Amino acid sequence: MTCEKRKSGSWIALSVGGAAEGCHFDLAVVNDGKALCATDDRDAPCGLDVKFTKES
Repeated sequence: MTCEKRKSGSWIALSVGGAAEGCHFDLAVVNDGKALCATDDRDAPCGLDVKFTKES
């Protein structure tokens, strides 16, 4: 499976157990697509202070 490279400002929504159970958060693409930040508030892209980066 392939997908195009995402740029900063893109969003990925995740839910565990389905959105009806309320366990939902977003990942914001940051650093020109080199990292993802977890957030529960789209006005604060790294609001949960969790950042995932790809190792080179």
